[in-house]
Amino acid sequence: MNVVLLDPGLQSAIGHHYNLDLGLVGELKRLGVPYRLFVNQGVTAELAARLGAEPCFHFHPYRRSSEDRYIRDFEDYLDLNEHAFAELKTLAAAVDLADSLVIVHTATNRMLLGLARWLASGRFPASSRLALVLPHVSGFSDGNLSWDAVFYRHAFNRLRPHLSQVTLLTLSDMQAREFGALAEAPVEVMPYPNPASVWRRDHPATKRPSRPKRRILFCGEATMRKGFHLIADVIRTVGEARRDVEFAIQLNGWQSDNEREIGRAHV
Repeated sequence: MNVVLLDPGLQSAIGHHYNLDLGLVGELKRLGVPYRLFVNQGVTAELAARLGAEPCFHFHPYRRSSEDRYIRDFEDYLDLNEHAFAELKTLAAAVDLADSLVIVHTATNRMLLGLARWLASGRFPASSRLALVLPHVSGFSDGNLSWDAVFYRHAFNRLRPHLSQVTLLTLSDMQAREFGALAEAPVEVMPYPNPASVWRRDHPATKRPSRPKRRILFCGEATMRKGFHLIADVIRTVGEARRDVEFAIQLNGWQSDNEREIGRAHV
């Protein structure tokens, strides 16, 4: 059986998309299993060569398509899933997916409905199987549904008739419970240690270094959707209120983002 990895979210060697792809590709190579990895068109040439990846998707699951302040999450859900479905149909027409295990990790609600429509369209081969690795946050907690959870519920309702071809996976027991409740279907935990609790067990806390100020560290994407544009004001406000605090900022960003330089100028 061939393995086909679909990751429209991979553009750079930053974050969990790269780390998961790197781990999956490394294990497939170790086992001698043939694979194809289809990623975002914005991937760097060096990264594509390193992973053996093929630029494919114009769709990106984290891009916003709506600016409506009231219903942009709803419009993004509809628009991005429409784009995902269109590109999945194009991929199926161009690539022989028969007898394949197709793996989609970080299958957010912005592409889950598109995947369900792909299965319903009959363009996904009957001889193949689809493994969907769900993301970190379901939006569902103690019976309360956020917009994210509502969108997952709607997508799962469309996906449920086709679950005979689908394996649902996630990264921790808690996530499996939450997504299982939304899907009303079994959700398994990925067969490798990933939860933070495992990391903490293997990396016991060390003694805090002695320094005159308490250090606050920011690590992550330098994008507005992660609140990077607010950091300068946060530093200024905290610095005026407390003199015993210092900040360390690690800046990461996608190649297509200019917010990194905008934010750097302010920080």
